[in-house]
Amino acid sequence: MKQKEIGNINDCDSLEDKKFTNFEYINACPSDNCPLIPICGGGCRFEAYLSTGSFSKPHCQKRI
Repeated sequence: MKQKEIGNINDCDSLEDKKFTNFEYINACPSDNCPLIPICGGGCRFEAYLSTGSFSKPHCQKRI
């Protein structure tokens, strides 16, 4: 997805994109006391984008 490119993996010394470094979405997880948050970290960012259209929303797979 050309429009989602943020840089080159071979030249990423100064690479930072708030879509990927903003972890506020973890605060929106369905359960504040979810024991899986340390493992899942709010879910896959790519899957979150596919299902919600946003990198900044959680993608909970707890039911699995």
